[in-house]
Amino acid sequence: MIPVYFNIFVGSDADYFSMPRSERQDWAIVHASKDPWHRKAVGYRTVSPPKGHPNRLFKIVGSELYLNLLDAPDMKHIPFPVVKKALSFIDHWVQRKKIFIHCNQGKSRGPSIAFIYMMSKGVSNYRKPEHFKFAQIEFRMRYPKYNPSKGMVDMSRIYWDAYCKKQQK
Repeated sequence: MIPVYFNIFVGSDADYFSMPRSERQDWAIVHASKDPWHRKAVGYRTVSPPKGHPNRLFKIVGSELYLNLLDAPDMKHIPFPVVKKALSFIDHWVQRKKIFIHCNQGKSRGPSIAFIYMMSKGVSNYRKPEHFKFAQIEFRMRYPKYNPSKGMVDMSRIYWDAYCKKQQK
C-alpha cells in the first residue's frame, strides 16, 4: 500500500488482506476488480450479473465500493459509469477517511483510478493533451507498480483530454 496523494493509497489484494480487520472501518475502500470482489458483493456465479440488475456495474456497502471492472485490453469493456462512480465515491469520502484503491495485482485498474482522480484534481505538473505520457511517468514516480492495460490507458487518456480542455477555458 503506497500513498499517492492526500488521503489516497493504492495497492493490491495482498495489501488489503494485510490490513487488520479492526482498522478497515477507518478507510473508504475501492475494490477495483470484478473477481473476486464485485462477484462476491453482488452474489452472482454467472459471467456477469443479469442485465437490469441494480448492482450490475457497482455496489456500495457502507464505505466500500465494489466495481465490476475488468483489466481489459480494449476500452469498450470498461464502462464509463464504473470509473465515474469511483471518482465520485473518492470525492465523497476523501475529506473524512483515508481512501484505499486496490485491484488484484495493484498494477492497472486501482492505480489507473487513482491516476484519473489525481488528474481531475490538477495534481499533475502537466496541462496539455500532448503531455499525457509525461503525466503517466510523473504518476509512476509516486506509484512505481503502475503498469496499466491498454484499455485502462485509453480510458485514462479520455479523462486526461477532458481535463486539459477544462484547463484551457
